[in-house]
Amino acid sequence: MTYLYLAPNIEKTGIKIGFSVEPTSRLNGVVGNIDYKKTYIFECKNVASVEDFCHKYFSEFSINLYESGDGHTEWFDICIRKVAKDLILRNMKLLGIIDHFNYLDRFDKTITKTPLQDVPRNGECEFDIYETYQI
Repeated sequence: MTYLYLAPNIEKTGIKIGFSVEPTSRLNGVVGNIDYKKTYIFECKNVASVEDFCHKYFSEFSINLYESGDGHTEWFDICIRKVAKDLILRNMKLLGIIDHFNYLDRFDKTITKTPLQDVPRNGECEFDIYETYQI
């Protein structure tokens, strides 16, 4: 099975939207530190299409957190985190989503790269963009 992930970065104000067959290995290889506690996973039938949809849908929120590195172009402003999750959940059938869960509920809880911690997110916006971003 393949998985789409919404993975926030604990050091900056970004969220990575990507996919992998093995999320643990993939996220451990990402530039920067992932906040696994707040990472959300979607099990998908056609994950590449769902990822492409999300990247295009939220393209105006794309940010450049890193100059290079594996997956450095898949970062978006943290303010879309809740909207992206909600958008996918409300359209699960249309997008071919089979299941959804928090990362730590399903995958290895032994994280080798990032300690689990809560970091204040000064960049997390609270404005309502649900009206603008609907399928």
